[in-house]
Formats: sequence, structure tokens, C-alpha cells
Amino acid sequence: MKRFPFAALSICLALLTAGIAPRASAQEVKIVAHPDISRSTLSQDEIRQIFLGRNTQWKEDHQRIHFVILENGELHSAFVRQFVGKTPSQFSNYWKKMIFTGKGRAPKSFDTPRDVVTFVAETAGAIGYVPPETDTPGVKIISVTAQ
Repeated sequence: MKRFPFAALSICLALLTAGIAPRASAQEVKIVAHPDISRSTLSQDEIRQIFLGRNTQWKEDHQRIHFVILENGELHSAFVRQFVGKTPSQFSNYWKKMIFTGKGRAPKSFDTPRDVVTFVAETAGAIGYVPPETDTPGVKIISVTAQ
């Protein structure tokens, strides 16, 4: 019987804890927006800019963007890694710094996908994300492009 070298195991564990684990695909996250949003597609970079608070208005109508997140969990982790390029703790620390320096307001967070859908459906300019199997009445599904 061949033994798995300890060094290889250590490297694998280091890569996983460093956030270099395989990323979730766009199919694992459904981006939802208020139905009045004129956009039907966003690039991954545009999503990143929105969820980092760098883009605060929709270009088409200058309406304020209200972005919301799920409170922790696997989907939140997959989303911030894929679309924001940060680990969940980096994302949290980023927003703590933005709040402390007065440069931003914390994103509104919800415990359940249903709460995200309800908020987005009722709030002009809102955008969020939910699992792909989530029932999404009253919201617009946004397609994600690579660029």
C-alpha cells in the first residue's frame, strides 16, 4: 500500500485554507434584481464593483443601487470568492474598514434566500444573489458575462 506523502497533504491543506479552492460556477448562484432595472446582463467585474460599493448607481437611470447579501454560509462564501475576489473574512473586513472610515455603508444581509428575493422585489434599484433553485417571483434574473 502506497502512503500519501505528508508534504503533499500539507500543500493541499495550505492551498485550501488560502482560498485557492475550486470556485463556484455562475450556475451555482442566481443574481436577482428589481424588475425595473433595465439591465439584463452584468459582467463579473460590474458585480464586483457593485458589491464592493464602488458602483452606487445604475448607469441607465442613475437610480441608487441597493445590494444585499446572504448572511454567511456556503453560498455567501462561493459568491464573494467568485464575484468579489475575496474570502468571506476579507469581504467582512473590507466593509468594516469602509464603515469605520465613513466611505461606505454595510450591505444589508438576510438569513434566507426568500428574504433576499422579497427585499429585492420590493426595493427599487436592489440586487442580490440566491441559490439557483430558489423560487424568484417578482424579480428579474440577471445573466452574468465574463467581461
